[in-house]
Amino acid sequence: MKKFNYILLPVVLCVIFTYLTSSQVVQSGLDKENSYGVGVSFGGAVPQTDVLEHKVFPLGRAFFRYYPTSQTAIELGAGLGTLQADDNLRFFSSTIYPVDIRLLIQPIKEGKFAPYAFGGVGLMYFNPVDQNDNPLPRNANKEYSRIVGFFPVGIGGQYYVSDNTAVGLMGTYHYTLTDNL
Repeated sequence: MKKFNYILLPVVLCVIFTYLTSSQVVQSGLDKENSYGVGVSFGGAVPQTDVLEHKVFPLGRAFFRYYPTSQTAIELGAGLGTLQADDNLRFFSSTIYPVDIRLLIQPIKEGKFAPYAFGGVGLMYFNPVDQNDNPLPRNANKEYSRIVGFFPVGIGGQYYVSDNTAVGLMGTYHYTLTDNL
């Protein structure tokens, strides 16, 4: 497998997610200061690699979110997904296990809608294999670590259907610190 470009994996485009926000202190509909939430997100992982023919596979993530102020949140999350690409000459597939921490900023509140931007840092385990589920040659020779750092960045918006429930749409780009995935 050729060396990857810097930009790699899962661009989670238009991830639709639902989560429940269980507030410790709810003073008004969208005032989230000193509150927390738990939730899940689902989407598709689209690898950007030197193997141009990729497939979109599911990516899921569970998270815990704490709002120290009404406009900022700290989010801890863990996920599970698959990356795969095949151009008839080269093939790889890998299950990925990302774990990250993110800082969310919600600068504007318009009624029940809250747009946000986020950035973070995380670690991801991966183990690429060929079409027969055998490790790729460099992977089998242990030429690199199967745990890599990454930086998730993105934007999104959430709509509160009640004081404790929101639905949203977001896009995430994961910049990895390896060319070996």
